[in-house]
Amino acid sequence: MWQIKSDQQAWREDINHYEYGKFFHDIYKDYCNLKLKYFDSLSLKHLTEKLIILESKENRKLNVNQTTAYSRSVYIREFARRVSNGVCQLCDMDAPFHDTHGQPFLEVHHIHYLSKGGSDSIDNVIALCPNCHRKIHHLEIEEDVKKISDRAMSNMNI
Repeated sequence: MWQIKSDQQAWREDINHYEYGKFFHDIYKDYCNLKLKYFDSLSLKHLTEKLIILESKENRKLNVNQTTAYSRSVYIREFARRVSNGVCQLCDMDAPFHDTHGQPFLEVHHIHYLSKGGSDSIDNVIALCPNCHRKIHHLEIEEDVKKISDRAMSNMNI
């Protein structure tokens, strides 16, 4: 445990040497790796003990978060799902399961995020399986983004 705390302290000191935001991606990647190493080092027993301690504390702090909701057209969503024909438009596999109405379960993804000025339009949406949807958001691989962008454009011609 002392080694982890020492690593965290060294990481904090490194941050102070960077200009604000200049190397954020590298800093964040280092932080994620440090966090991953920490959790990998915990045994399941130790993790359980930590959770029991946290649950026993009476004064829990309430976290308040603010979110922004964007208006989305049900017609755009239906269009993306329908032109996919039940197939993920990134991995080209059938939807992993059907919803309660018997429809293939695919999630509609905005290629250019609404939060970054993207539009809710047929040239900016694509239907993805849940795994590919998470992959796009977490990895943002250039080839994948290009593939779904091309697919969205070809969907307009249907």
